[in-house]
Amino acid sequence: MRYHTITKHSHLDMRRPRSANTLKSRWPAFFLLLAILMFSSHASAKPKKGARKRQQTSTTLTGQVRAYLLNPFGDVEGLILADGTTARFPHHLGDALVALVKPGDAVKVIGISKARAHMHHASGLKATNITSSATGRTLADQPPASPPIPPHLRGIVLKPLSLTGSVETFLVDPKGEVDGLLLNSGEQVGLGKHAGRMAAPFLSAGSRVSAQGYGTSLSLGTAIKAEQLVLPDGRTLVVAGKRSHWLARGSSVSPVPAE
Repeated sequence: MRYHTITKHSHLDMRRPRSANTLKSRWPAFFLLLAILMFSSHASAKPKKGARKRQQTSTTLTGQVRAYLLNPFGDVEGLILADGTTARFPHHLGDALVALVKPGDAVKVIGISKARAHMHHASGLKATNITSSATGRTLADQPPASPPIPPHLRGIVLKPLSLTGSVETFLVDPKGEVDGLLLNSGEQVGLGKHAGRMAAPFLSAGSRVSAQGYGTSLSLGTAIKAEQLVLPDGRTLVVAGKRSHWLARGSSVSPVPAE
């Protein structure tokens, strides 16, 4: 019987190749893990789109109430101040707001705006607290006590309306987007931000416009959601949300008559 003696040196020689192969096989996994870590770090450091343009700003201002801000259904959803500021407030608190302040009253408004740096027009904010300067009473934003009325039932109150008048000021949302017009008659024309963005460059205080759409005319005022807006030069904007567009020249809609 023959015996083989394994020396210490021969034992090391047998294990050395195995250790080298194992280390070599781990290199791809190491580089893959390093790549994942680098990508994750870059993604988390990259600012979100629009983050610089829409920084929230806490705002406190005082002023005089010019009018109630109305939606096409006749709900009060905020205030329009004498300086043109649009202060949005939940419409389910509209009755409480009417009981708190009237047009001509002095108020203090605390809210949040996300106005963009390039905004040229009047300002807008989302009000969280509205205080009557005369009484000191404050109305704070709070959730509704009951579910809202379904849209198909709210639409029953709408009727076709046409408005003609001169622009007094722009209605502006908390992001600084023009989304409507206040006419010098006190009537309000809702456009939405897409149509507002298209119309605003061609309008200023005193511009004569005509609007057709659906809305309500109640004791607190008249407001419509426009479907068409005719500018002073006769061009017509068809209001359809993101699909808003200019009507081709030579349409049947007539230019706005001069005062």
